[in-house]
Amino acid sequence: MDRKQEESGSQSAAWKEFQATIQGEAPEKVTAFRFARAGDLASLSKETPFPEAFEWKDERGNSLLMLSSYHGQEVVTNYLLEKGAYPNDRDRSGNSVLMGAAFKGHLEIVRLLLRWGADPELRNPQGFSALDFATMFGREKIISYLRRITVHSQRKTWKLWIKYLHTLAKNKFLINKKEAHI
Repeated sequence: MDRKQEESGSQSAAWKEFQATIQGEAPEKVTAFRFARAGDLASLSKETPFPEAFEWKDERGNSLLMLSSYHGQEVVTNYLLEKGAYPNDRDRSGNSVLMGAAFKGHLEIVRLLLRWGADPELRNPQGFSALDFATMFGREKIISYLRRITVHSQRKTWKLWIKYLHTLAKNKFLINKKEAHI
């Protein structure tokens, strides 16, 4: 291990926060990101200005929701969603919150995000979806769950199309029937 690695390993959180302020990150943002990663709901809810904080992004473009989801912090993730965090948020690379949770293997977070409206069909610029990330990293439970959701979603879409076409045909029939009586 070189000297730089030794120094960074021994740096306290306070020192890292101080360095972030020098580099232009506001200390309240750095602290909120740390709370989200650690799952510290009490501190996050007390010291973070919502809804303004939903717009905050770290150096990689991660929001508070992305960090809590990625680190498996279910309670904080649920809190952020209840407060109004956007479940389809993306980082600078174009990866969604759901993709990160699927990649990390956090099934309960995946379920939670989907309940709050996360779109399992979203794709990043490379064309990968949450299901693709789960598959690449062997997250079998998430693969199974996302496949069930996708099949259910496809069935629902087909049912909506059938209903739409039925209504369209019915209306066309009624129009033709009225024209015939005129």
